[in-house]
Amino acid sequence: MEQRYRAVHDVLAGSTVTDVAERFGVSRQAVHRWLAWYRRQPACLIAEPA
Repeated sequence: MEQRYRAVHDVLAGSTVTDVAERFGVSRQAVHRWLAWYRRQPACLIAEPA
């Protein structure tokens, strides 16, 4: 879960989705999904999505 928080934070701080995905070893789609969850409800990064 901490990984998602850090990845979203890094993108919001100015890193590209591609750079963040490579750094965390996940797909760009995963990072975009985390960003979408965050934008809908910032607290969603605390709980695992259903």
